Amino acid sequence: MPRTTFGDAMPSHLQLAAVRCTLEVVDQLQGILKYSVLGHRDWVRMCMYRTGDAMDTIGHLVGVIAAHLEREGAGLRGIRNLLRSNTEQLRTIEPQFSREAFAKCDLERMPDPVRDQVRASLASVAVRLPVMLGCAARSGSERWPSRCLRLMADSMDELAGLANLLAAVRVDGLGDELLIRYQQLYQQRPRAGMPYEADRDYLKGLLGLPGEADSATWSYVGRSAAGRMREPLRADPYEAKVMAMLAVLDGELEGQRWADRSCRLRIPVQNTAVGCLNGLELALLVDGEDPLYWLAEHDDIYAEVAARAMASRLADIYPDGSRGGGMAILDVLQATFGGAPVGSKR
Repeated sequence: MPRTTFGDAMPSHLQLAAVRCTLEVVDQLQGILKYSVLGHRDWVRMCMYRTGDAMDTIGHLVGVIAAHLEREGAGLRGIRNLLRSNTEQLRTIEPQFSREAFAKCDLERMPDPVRDQVRASLASVAVRLPVMLGCAARSGSERWPSRCLRLMADSMDELAGLANLLAAVRVDGLGDELLIRYQQLYQQRPRAGMPYEADRDYLKGLLGLPGEADSATWSYVGRSAAGRMREPLRADPYEAKVMAMLAVLDGELEGQRWADRSCRLRIPVQNTAVGCLNGLELALLVDGEDPLYWLAEHDDIYAEVAARAMASRLADIYPDGSRGGGMAILDVLQATFGGAPVGSKR
């Protein structure tokens, strides 16, 4: 691929797509985390749904960036090299993990070995989100396509591996049709085929260009998303709290290595990332409300510290006390990540 820089920063329409992706993925990661803690007999199905949703949400961001590069003159071979399409991992009807010998009664709650992997996978995705947003927000990031696509391709592969593990846990108790439905295999889009027509339509919508006249097309989704993202936020919005949470996460991990020598995410990094996801749940509570799920003492401490740090971060970003009211989402992005480079080089 020619060593073109595609400008010195990610263009604003792709920043909108990156923020929209991030907000949805954080919500989906929180959902997986919730069902890993709750004693809910349907945890396998719900976690598989949300794992697939998160992977596909990231896939739409990756696809629209690929469509943008194509529109700017990049060749498909070079784009798919950036997408790491030759090494991608997909969720599949034939799980790629050894089957665990769990009795039916053991699956009323998520078994500890599965929960450990869930925490590691969620943390692996979460730590990449603020680095990607920081790269998206700042000028001077000439190599933003390769940086962002590498981070998001790694996240997609991590989620595919988690989906396959969840399927392996219950593969003996579910038929193929149920596994296909729970893993949402029919909507999976391999990176090897990107950009798809849906990606090109989404890009047109973000750019405000005419696309198909059908309201069900991705051009309509892109136009709608761009319109919402450019509107002033309500006071004390969810979006601002997610941004604050990611800024706190990035600050906590500044200068740290994510993985150990075996390439597994280090336990302190996992605890910090999961603590921030749980802390966001606490930060979203209205006074007097109980959390949707109760945390073990160890996680509770991390969550409370993270929630306090988020409140402090919001006060720094919005010193007038508006907490985001009247600001468009790209202004929030710039206020949060547009300053000094994010510390991680990972």
